[in-house]
Amino acid sequence: MKKIVNKTLKEIANIVKGVEKDANIYILGHIGPDGDCIGSSIGLSHALIDMGYTNVKVLLEKVVDKFEYMYTDNVIFEYDDTPADLAIMVDIAEKERLLEFEKVIDETKYHIIIDHHEKEGEFADAQYINSNIGSCAEIIYDFINELGTPVTKDIAECLYTGMITDTGLFRYDEVNGRTYEVAGKLVDTGINKRWIIDNAFFSNNVTEIKLLGIAIRNLVIEDGFCYTTITNEEKTSIGATDTDFDIVKVSLANLEGIGISIIFREYKTGVKVSFRSKCDLDVNGIAEKLGGAGHKKAAGATDLYADLEDIKTKAIKLVRELVKQTV
Repeated sequence: MKKIVNKTLKEIANIVKGVEKDANIYILGHIGPDGDCIGSSIGLSHALIDMGYTNVKVLLEKVVDKFEYMYTDNVIFEYDDTPADLAIMVDIAEKERLLEFEKVIDETKYHIIIDHHEKEGEFADAQYINSNIGSCAEIIYDFINELGTPVTKDIAECLYTGMITDTGLFRYDEVNGRTYEVAGKLVDTGINKRWIIDNAFFSNNVTEIKLLGIAIRNLVIEDGFCYTTITNEEKTSIGATDTDFDIVKVSLANLEGIGISIIFREYKTGVKVSFRSKCDLDVNGIAEKLGGAGHKKAAGATDLYADLEDIKTKAIKLVRELVKQTV
């Protein structure tokens, strides 16, 4: 295990600026990339390209989703076995959440983590993690400023997408005056903020509605919390992808009288669990006990080798115990 070195964004920016312009640079996001992961990764790639770096690639798991408008020619979905001189992990600190892209880490000379989740990495040479910030996109905004390159309209479109999706449209606890300040500067570049918001939150396709129907059909409500379960078979039957789950997360989190909502879903060979809390209960502690991470009000865990029922039993027991503490 490497000795992780915590650094400031300025120090990490100086490391990046010391890399040759023709170096192979990979920007990697986590499996099941969401708006923040995609926006932060591609936004950073725009900045590096603007600085004159000629071999910048963004590696993401391929998903068909509403965020494809941010994709560029340097976004790839398969590792081409070209070793990297520098790998930057964005919105992720866990090597296991890279899946097939773990090979990139093994073959890369230097690794950097930039994240806003509480769980620290165990494989990078340098990292900046600030869990008090609501989105990785906000951190990337500051990082790009430290790099000394302008935040263009293309960059702003990506980062604004990341900010609104990971803050629940500026509703979560980590949102503060600084969050709005950054968002305002992104808007001032001329982005179509209304379209970005409508696309992310108020535009649902038929597949998403069908997925919500399955989630409601499988919904279980207990005292103070609820949970639903969706299998690979159910997801495949309607052609849903991992990014279609946002409507389920939002709908369950908004249920009246519910403090904590949980989504259990089969994912590849294992299980993915998403927690949301709109009360004072900390779901990140539960996620950590399942090998995951996140924030007090929003967290998750992925285990590619777990059994769905085993994870459900363990997680529900932990939530019941947590809820009882408030009674």
